Amino acid sequence: MTTINATPSAATFYVSPASTSVSPATDEPSSDTTSGQTTTGSGTSTLTSSQTLASYDAITYQEVSTDDADHIRALTTTQIRQLTAEDLAAFSASELQALTAPQIAALSATQIQDLSGTQIEAFSPGQVKSFATSVLAGFSDSQFSHFGSDDISALTSLQVKALSPARVAGLSLEQFSGMASTQLGMLSVSQFRNLTVDQVAAMTAVQSGQLTTTHMGSLTMPQVKAISVDTLLSLASTQFRALSSQSIAALTTTQFGALTATHIGTLSTTQVKGLTLPEISALTSSQLAGLTAQQVSVLSTRQVQSFSEDQIQTFSPGQIRFFPEPPSAP
Repeated sequence: MTTINATPSAATFYVSPASTSVSPATDEPSSDTTSGQTTTGSGTSTLTSSQTLASYDAITYQEVSTDDADHIRALTTTQIRQLTAEDLAAFSASELQALTAPQIAALSATQIQDLSGTQIEAFSPGQVKSFATSVLAGFSDSQFSHFGSDDISALTSLQVKALSPARVAGLSLEQFSGMASTQLGMLSVSQFRNLTVDQVAAMTAVQSGQLTTTHMGSLTMPQVKAISVDTLLSLASTQFRALSSQSIAALTTTQFGALTATHIGTLSTTQVKGLTLPEISALTSSQLAGLTAQQVSVLSTRQVQSFSEDQIQTFSPGQIRFFPEPPSAP
């Protein structure tokens, strides 16, 4: 049984299931004095009086009527705001699904605090994107975990930007998979740096497409090591060049070994200077071919001395002449 409380100043009449049409949900009181009780289908709808709801503190009706959704949609946003957390928690899944976008937008963080996981799962993505940012923030971690990947995909830019760094980090991998590239691209540095290594590892090439150079430059070393090879290789040249020299130095053997000659040629002089000696020694002949004259010219003596005899033999004369000092086999 669902009880809807409303103060006299805000209430409108209650629509009986026997009605052939539903009065539109407005904030204007109605003078309708529909009779008190009707029975339809398998359920019963009971009014406390034939008077308008404005004369009473509450209305109570039985569920299982196919018209319950109409009753919910007939509630004004003013009435919606007056529901208590207990009132909303008594709504069935179908009643919650009947809430319109304006009604959802009218809800407060206090009202949703008693909703169960099952009730939260009843909301459609279209409804989820209508929640006020304060309401999304008001869901407990347990409640928020019941939103699906489709719900996350539906979040608006304002909603995404309003998510706390902790909430972003708390997204399950299933939820994280729902984040579109545009949503990831609008994360703040604080939100982005709070992504877990598991989330970064799960980030696809498509999802990374809208990451800004600021995002790339803010990656922590654990996050860098977690980037999948496919995602790393899919980065645009501007994104790849935005990685800090420390990030390049932090690449795993597998990540660094997967870089193509194009990626090597894209490295900035600062990134080249940051290459570790093991990375220098691991450069393949195809990767070495990607080194530009400018990159070769900034190699340190220690880096040059790290080249093996086989590596030295792969350099072209055009590359050799730009070395700060002639390379020699160790």
